[in-house]
Amino acid sequence: MSATLEADTRADSSLAVTTAVPVRDRWIQFAMGDEQYLIAVLEVQEVMRMLAVTPVPGTPPAVIGVINVRGHIVPVVDLAPLLGLARQPDTEATRLVVFDLDDTAVALRVDRVAGVRLLDRNGIQPPPAAGMGPGKVPVSGVCDIDGHILMVLDREALAAEFRHRPGAAEV
Repeated sequence: MSATLEADTRADSSLAVTTAVPVRDRWIQFAMGDEQYLIAVLEVQEVMRMLAVTPVPGTPPAVIGVINVRGHIVPVVDLAPLLGLARQPDTEATRLVVFDLDDTAVALRVDRVAGVRLLDRNGIQPPPAAGMGPGKVPVSGVCDIDGHILMVLDREALAAEFRHRPGAAEV
């Protein structure tokens, strides 16, 4: 099954004419290494350039530190350790995707953001059971877009991943 995906590249001033497409079907596509992920736009507070991160002792390996976002201290989570990947150096393309996780703003450090995509929810299939054990990024679904597999990030499962890791500090 293949889903239809298209880039939403219109300027902000023309977004009002897109009323036929529900906001819930807008997704932010981002990459970690060669893997592509989606997170619902409604779950994201903002996408920002990488900031200086202050390390905090005693946090889980995926928590690389904290940043100050308009007076709020926000933990920064790198998905690379959860994927079993080595962390890539920060580049001009590195972004922070800020979203709410258990009533706390959390910034996901991602290698790059491809943009906002339109996706029919009917094209999202349940993830395969194999390979979704500990140490894997929690996903709620997968979709095939022009022969490329994209994984839908499950923020609730991500929260559970941190709550249940032995010795994990609260994020």
